[in-house]
Amino acid sequence: MPGSWQTPTFLKWLRRTHAWLGLAGAVAGVLFSITTLFMEYDDFGLNDEVVPNTVMEFEVPESALASWDDFRAYARERVGARRSGAYPRNFTPSDDPINYQVRFNSPGDAIDVRYQEGDEVAQATRTNRSFIDTLNRLHRAEGGPLGWRILSDAYTGALVVLALTGVLMWSRLHGHRLLGLGLFTGMFVFALYFMTLTP
Repeated sequence: MPGSWQTPTFLKWLRRTHAWLGLAGAVAGVLFSITTLFMEYDDFGLNDEVVPNTVMEFEVPESALASWDDFRAYARERVGARRSGAYPRNFTPSDDPINYQVRFNSPGDAIDVRYQEGDEVAQATRTNRSFIDTLNRLHRAEGGPLGWRILSDAYTGALVVLALTGVLMWSRLHGHRLLGLGLFTGMFVFALYFMTLTP
């Protein structure tokens, strides 16, 4: 550790940085901890209400059936989705015969649009998610807006810096403590490697 860092001024800066990041980390920690419990224990029975589905139908012009990408763009415009849309799980589009499906995900709802050759119209089903479901999806960053993902990444970075500043404050930048931390970290990473990455 550079000798110029081992000063009361630097330690004071560390404490202030740790305190402010700790405030942000506490807010994020409470939110993520609660949603983790909801996901782990099936929402504690608080999310068992039936969520109504809204169904709409619309005609699809020939130009929108040229490919799945064309269908997705047209469906997005008709249902007013903000995101570009993706394949539903375990689905592969088919051009012969035509079988197109696209899902538009957001934290608060999901819109599934389907069209098969021979159908007169495409069918769009909107599933409205409950408040708890919305929080859980934001926790997993599934279907969230760009702003939420940036905020989540910022919180993650803040927690990393929070941990590092906490370690540095504990060590007080003394050589023996820093050496001990280095040895402990090395052993932890070594043990984690053998526990998770080796057969």
